[in-house]
Amino acid sequence: MTNIYSPSFRSMSRRLALTLGLLLALLLSLPSHAQDGRSKVPINRTISGFTLGVTTPAEARAIIQRQGGKIILENGIHAGSNDVDYTVTGLNYARRPTQTVCMFFYKGHLRRIVFIFNDLDVLEQIESELEDKYGTMAEGVGTSKMKSKVVFDAFTRLLIVRGFKHEGHFGFKDAYITYSDDELDRARSAEKESEI
Repeated sequence: MTNIYSPSFRSMSRRLALTLGLLLALLLSLPSHAQDGRSKVPINRTISGFTLGVTTPAEARAIIQRQGGKIILENGIHAGSNDVDYTVTGLNYARRPTQTVCMFFYKGHLRRIVFIFNDLDVLEQIESELEDKYGTMAEGVGTSKMKSKVVFDAFTRLLIVRGFKHEGHFGFKDAYITYSDDELDRARSAEKESEI
């Protein structure tokens, strides 16, 4: 029978308590962003020369032209429209060519920018770079033909989505990387809900 009052038992108990305490402190000090999608650093709001919440449609046109891109579709450019969007070809993201870029403006400011890729290898390289920079991304909402990952901070959301040709995530189709201004998204959603 062990004497719990003996000096050697108390010493062992202290070491065990100290070890458990240190382990608990270590676990509590691990960054929570690794589990819930919160970025370990602020997400860059200027992407390929376009700044979320700041860039206007006219400024975007100039940047697109300067970078050698071409607007192939414009919507909502009539007077009084709160929503304007451009579909653009010929732009790069992270020094890699995109298939298409879509820009969405709300009340004259860039609300969301979407870079579309049709090369899985390129997407995986970029995804790895983004996770190195911002931390592990949380699994997002998906379907049988789509998988997503997300990371966010207080103002910005970064989403990576893979599309597949077949059920069960088979046959890569395309992918996109989206940066969104959360404040402008909320304001637009509130306005759209009030219209119903």
